[in-house]
Amino acid sequence: MKISIIVPVCNDEKYLARCLDSILALKHADWECILIDDGSTDRSWEIIQDYAEISDRFIARRKENGGVSSARNAGLEICTGDRVMFVDSDDYLFQEADELLYQSAMQNADCDMVIFEWSDVFPDGTEKKVKLPDTDFGNSDDWIRKMLLFSPFMNTCWSRLFNYSIIKENNLRFDESMRIAEDGYFVCEYLKYCESICAGGGGSCMRIIRAKTVQ
Repeated sequence: MKISIIVPVCNDEKYLARCLDSILALKHADWECILIDDGSTDRSWEIIQDYAEISDRFIARRKENGGVSSARNAGLEICTGDRVMFVDSDDYLFQEADELLYQSAMQNADCDMVIFEWSDVFPDGTEKKVKLPDTDFGNSDDWIRKMLLFSPFMNTCWSRLFNYSIIKENNLRFDESMRIAEDGYFVCEYLKYCESICAGGGGSCMRIIRAKTVQ
């Protein structure tokens, strides 16, 4: 089962190589990484091209600046995977993500959404693991009711696998007019067509940078 990893990029030269190295380290999972440069004015496009030369699994595209939603939508237009994962260019995958993604894609083939834990990384280098709540997931209606009390898992599009056929068949896209909470809107729209949700093995998949502007 192939995973399309969509990475929107805009002026993230400081973090981008670390992000892409963590994806390149995936050995078990079958993946492609779609890199959408959203009008960067720094060296981000150069870095993207470098990685596209390292591996043909990196697919490089450049567009005028339109915001993170338009960049993610551009990635959805060209991805070819069975599952879709979004990774922000200043974040990166844990080493254990390789096995987690592989097992989740293979063992949860009939699951419409697989969700993973993650860790927040703060300016002083400390990490805080965000754990899945101790609850049965079941169908999407049950999940929505429970997750409304645990908003981090409702309001983010990263650290989870989406079924691309649901996205394609229902023409789901990010709302490009939104500047905040666009993740949560996309997830809620997706859940309208989602019948089953699974936990991704109880392990952490990503490190999320919480202060990217701190030097």
